[in-house]
Amino acid sequence: MWGHRIGAVACAAAVLFYASVGVAAEGGAVSIELNKAETRGNQCNMYFMLQNNSGQAFQSYKLDLVVFDADGVIARQLMVETAPLAAGKTVVKAFPVKDMPCKEISQLLLNDVPQCSGSDGAQKSCTAITTVSTRTQIKFIK
Repeated sequence: MWGHRIGAVACAAAVLFYASVGVAAEGGAVSIELNKAETRGNQCNMYFMLQNNSGQAFQSYKLDLVVFDADGVIARQLMVETAPLAAGKTVVKAFPVKDMPCKEISQLLLNDVPQCSGSDGAQKSCTAITTVSTRTQIKFIK
């Protein structure tokens, strides 16, 4: 009698485990970390680490970024392409902010992910599945 109950509980636990793994794979996020910012000449080179845990590959993943100066005033807006992003892959991408040393940047806003497309070519916004963080003195928000 106990053997059947233990077997049923183990089976239910396995179903729940595999169901949760499937949900995580389908409903995962694309994490973007501002990992490093360094001034070279008169520009700030920003290094982003992107982890694609969404369960799908992207042929396009454009970020609409807003840069704020030391006083918190909008300095400029950048549109950068970070793809290709393979499913389950971590990549590093670098982008310069020209004519602006890093010490003059207080904050970076992920304003939108206005375009992302998978291997099927369908275009959509991926802002909802994107998370941001920073390891630098520059605040990175969404």
